[in-house]
Amino acid sequence: MKIHLIFSLLLISSLTLWANETTNDPEEKQKTEIPKPKTHKVVPSLFRITFDADGSFAAPDLHEVSIDTQSWSILTVLEALSHGAEVIKGEVLVKLDLEKIEQKLRDLRLELEVTALDLKVAEAELELQKNTSPLEMAAIERRNKQVQEDLNFYRKTQLPHKKESAEAALKSAKDSLSYVEEELKQLKKMYEADDLTEETEEIILKRAQASVERARFTLKGAEIRKTESLQFAIPRETLETEEGARRSELSLLTRRKTHPVGLIKKQIEVQKLKLQYEQAKENHKRLQDDLGKMRVTAPIAGTLFRGTIDQGKWSGASGVDPKLRQGGVLKPNEVFMTIVPSNSRLNLHTSVPEKYFKHLSKGLKAEVRPTISPDTILEASVSEVSKTPDSPGQHALKLTIKLPNESQLSTGMTAKITFVAYEQEKAIWIPKSAFEQGDEPKIGFVNVYRKDRNPRRQKVSIGNRHENKIEVLKGLRPGAEVLLEKPSK
Repeated sequence: MKIHLIFSLLLISSLTLWANETTNDPEEKQKTEIPKPKTHKVVPSLFRITFDADGSFAAPDLHEVSIDTQSWSILTVLEALSHGAEVIKGEVLVKLDLEKIEQKLRDLRLELEVTALDLKVAEAELELQKNTSPLEMAAIERRNKQVQEDLNFYRKTQLPHKKESAEAALKSAKDSLSYVEEELKQLKKMYEADDLTEETEEIILKRAQASVERARFTLKGAEIRKTESLQFAIPRETLETEEGARRSELSLLTRRKTHPVGLIKKQIEVQKLKLQYEQAKENHKRLQDDLGKMRVTAPIAGTLFRGTIDQGKWSGASGVDPKLRQGGVLKPNEVFMTIVPSNSRLNLHTSVPEKYFKHLSKGLKAEVRPTISPDTILEASVSEVSKTPDSPGQHALKLTIKLPNESQLSTGMTAKITFVAYEQEKAIWIPKSAFEQGDEPKIGFVNVYRKDRNPRRQKVSIGNRHENKIEVLKGLRPGAEVLLEKPSK
C-alpha cells in the first residue's frame, strides 16, 4: 500500500515536471497563444448593386385646368365641381361671375364705335387740309405781294404827293388871303371915286373885310395842318405802312415754316386715332377671348382632381378649396384642377440621389412594390432620365411599368422602387475593410492569409463598389482568404 502510494506520487511529480518543461518552450508557447486573424474566404457569389426610391404613379396624358386670360384678372367663382367627380368632355367644371366682363365688353364696343367715327372725321379733315393747303399758302403769298406793292406805291407816289399836298394847301391859303386883301384894297380905291351911297359901300367893304379875315384864319389852319402832316401824320402813316409790310413779310416766312407742320400734325393725329382704333379692337378681341376662356369645361372625360399633379405627386385640394367656394377668387394661369383620363395607362415618377446618377440609363430595370399592395412586385424600366437636377442633389426619372389586367392603381398612388444597377451572379468580391487603395483608382492590395507564415501582399484590380463590398476583377482566386485588417509588422 505504501509502495503504491509512493509510486503514484512519483508519477504525478514527473508529469508535472514534464508539463512545466513543455510550457516554457518558446515555439510551443507561440503556437498556443497566437489565434488565427479574422479573414474573408473568397467564394464566387452574387454581387448586386441596388438602391431604393419612393415613386408616384401618374397618367401621362392628364390635362391641367387653368383660366389663361390675357387681360381680365377678376375670376370670381360662383360654383365648382367637387374633388373626385367623374366628368364627361365638355362638362362645365367651374361657373364664374361674368357680369363685370360683359359690362366691360359693352363699354369697349361703344368706345370702338366712337373711335371709328373720330377716325373718319380726322381722315376727312386731313384730306381737306391736303387739298386746301396749297390754296391757303398761295393766298398768303399773294397778300404779302400786294402789301409789298402797296408799300412801294406809297413810298414812290403817295408819300411825295402827301407832302406836296400839304405845301400846296398852305400855298393855296396864302394865295386866297392875298386875293381877298387885294380885292379889299381895290374896293376901297374904287369907292372913293364912285358915287355909290355910303351905306352900300359899308356893306360891301364889311363883306370884303370878312373874306380877308376868313382867308387869314384859313391860312392859319393850313399852316397848322401842314405842320401836323409833315411832322406827325405822314411820318406815322409811313411807319405804320412799313411795319405792316414787315409784319406781312415775317408772317409769310413763318407760315412757310409752320404750314407743313400743321399738315404733319394732322397726319399724326390721324395715325394716333388709327392706333387707338386698332388698340381698342385688340382690347375688345382679347376681352372677348377671355370671356370664352372663362366658360371652363372639361377637355376630356375622366376623374377630376382639385389641385395639381406634378410627376405623380398630388398637391392636395386644401390649397384650392377656399378659392373654389362661392365668392372665391382664382388667379389667371393658375392650375386649380387636373383631369385624369379614365382607364389611362400609368407611368411611375421618382427622383434618386446624385451619387447614383452614373448608374442611371434608359432601360434600367427596377422592381416596384405598390403601397396599396406591398407584397406585389411589378416590373418596370427607366424611360426618361433628367440630365440636370430637378432639385438640389436629386435627378428625376420616369419609368414605364407593366400593370396587371385588373389593377387598382391610379394617379397619385405611391410605391417603393428598387433599382438593380449591376448584377453578377458569380463575382469575386471582398469586404471594404480588406482592401488597401493603390495609386490608381482601380488598383489596390489585399493581404492573403497563409497558415504558419506571414500574409502575402497581393495586388488586385477592382470593379464596382457597393456599400461594404468591392468587386475584384483580377488578382484573387476562389478559395483564397484575405485579412479583414491590415497585419501588424
